[in-house]
Amino acid sequence: MNKLIIASHGSLSEGLLDSAQFIMGKIENVECIKAYVDANVDYEKLIEQKVSEFDYAKGSLIVATDLAGGSVNAEFLKHLFRFPFYLITGVNLVTIISLVTALNSEITTELIRRIAEDAKDTVIFCSEAVTKQNDDF
Repeated sequence: MNKLIIASHGSLSEGLLDSAQFIMGKIENVECIKAYVDANVDYEKLIEQKVSEFDYAKGSLIVATDLAGGSVNAEFLKHLFRFPFYLITGVNLVTIISLVTALNSEITTELIRRIAEDAKDTVIFCSEAVTKQNDDF
């Protein structure tokens, strides 16, 4: 069984999952980590626990974080070479929907790479795009 962990600073992870469920309906096998919102939680240990306790013999683990170079992503990076999970960062709603859809298939490096590349194409500077479109007419 494949699993997705969405991890972010604060509640962005839950917002992304909530929005994805609004569009797709109930989503299974996804967990959110809202980092640094509870002073009583040792997030370093929590993250280590999540990646070390996953049963990689039964599926793939994908971790999606909010910010490249951020502390949440850095905590997962520490474990990337010890455990065979996939780590993707800088995610948006399109990325989450694509990753959720992928949970029902075989997860490969190429699949994750394609999802990341496709997501880049969804960030559009609309003001400029509209101006260029009007100039073409």
